[in-house]
Amino acid sequence: MFESWGLDPYLGKLIVSELVGNVVQHTDVTEVVVRVYLADAGPVVEVEDSSPELPVVRPLDSSSVSGRGLAMIKLLAAEVGWNACAGGGKCVYAVIKQVA
Repeated sequence: MFESWGLDPYLGKLIVSELVGNVVQHTDVTEVVVRVYLADAGPVVEVEDSSPELPVVRPLDSSSVSGRGLAMIKLLAAEVGWNACAGGGKCVYAVIKQVA
């Protein structure tokens, strides 16, 4: 899928992995919905979960063993954000940069 959009598949898989990993590490939800699609803005990765807790981009700390995922995604994506879901919870998304 990512290759057909002219993207390195590793980049898409990395963003999916980081977004899903954040849900697993920082919430107690048992279900996650992952959507990957091509929008006008570019390829989009969305991860939806039922937790109302919003993601937090932490200040980078060179001595910490975690807390760099969202900062890394912000470097690899053209846009990163989140929206509340109608039934509760949130949808975190990243529009992947088109690298020439």
